[in-house]
Amino acid sequence: MLALQAIGYETVEPAAALAAFRRHFLGSEDAAEAASGDERRWLACLLREKRNGNGAATPSAEVSRWKERSAGGSTAEAGKNL
Repeated sequence: MLALQAIGYETVEPAAALAAFRRHFLGSEDAAEAASGDERRWLACLLREKRNGNGAATPSAEVSRWKERSAGGSTAEAGKNL
């Protein structure tokens, strides 16, 4: 939950914060209570982006490359889901 809070999510209701993250960044309505390994890697990537001054709400090339590697598709296809 600290990672979600660090990129700007209100974490008073952790399940709601995780659901909002999934909707915004992954286009998913998954109701699992814990973040998966892929979701934790997404959060780590977004935190790096924020630390580098790119902002968490604007995915950069690094985020697109990570999504491409994890999905096995092209960068253009990966951006459609953000």
